[in-house]
Amino acid sequence: MRKPNAFTSRKRAAFTLIELLVVIAIIAILAAILFPVFAQARDKARSAMCLSHSKELGVSLMMYVQDYDETYPKTYYYDLDGPTRGRRTQWAYFLQPYIKNAAIFKCPTDFLPTPPQTSSGYQDLTVPELSYIPNYAVMPAHDGGTVSMAAIGTTANVIILAEKQYKIGTKSLKPYAGTSGFYPDTPVSSPYCKVTADRIKAAIAKPSDSNYKLVRVAFTRHQGGSNFIFCDGHAKFHRLDDTLGANFMWGEYYYAGGGQLKDEATCATSLPTN
Repeated sequence: MRKPNAFTSRKRAAFTLIELLVVIAIIAILAAILFPVFAQARDKARSAMCLSHSKELGVSLMMYVQDYDETYPKTYYYDLDGPTRGRRTQWAYFLQPYIKNAAIFKCPTDFLPTPPQTSSGYQDLTVPELSYIPNYAVMPAHDGGTVSMAAIGTTANVIILAEKQYKIGTKSLKPYAGTSGFYPDTPVSSPYCKVTADRIKAAIAKPSDSNYKLVRVAFTRHQGGSNFIFCDGHAKFHRLDDTLGANFMWGEYYYAGGGQLKDEATCATSLPTN
């Protein structure tokens, strides 16, 4: 029998092209399986951190409410006189004394947090990056009234802050904008309806917030759901359909106004399609 030389030994130890292709294919398959798992785990971690931020915001909100006769802040105010007349002060600014870290106002999964804007030549008093949007029913705009805790029947069932979108289509969302579960969105004295999940989904698909301000909420930021802060200060993960329908979480009515809430049958035929 012929004794193998060094050349033939090295030749047998080398990989063939087919073997290399098989190894590459196995690595590609493993990567395709594992990468989505890693991405999902990373998103879950970010979602958990965002929920932690939301809980801290809820605590700070309750501290503010206790300091101001159990009354919630408005979405924003304007300076009406003095050298800074016209300057806008947003709700986040009022909560800052109760929060040590301004990063709490940003969700780690929000890669486009809303920056401050200017009004009458003055930069808004707010936080550098904002990922949350207030519910107009509880925190009206500057021209609405204030809402007390006593006005809300079950504070644990009413959303006060939600995660916000940065853009609606190609339009950037204003940092002082709010959202609403009613149509019209701020019915101070006019009749109004509770919005429905099908109308919101259609408006999101369009996309447009001209009729329904709930389109401004980032309902699917965390694996098909989002984190919400409630009027009693607690925070919880929900999906869009959880917040609408029979268990409507956007307010029993528009607390800052005197308009009449229409019945469901009337609203079914009067709500815009998107």
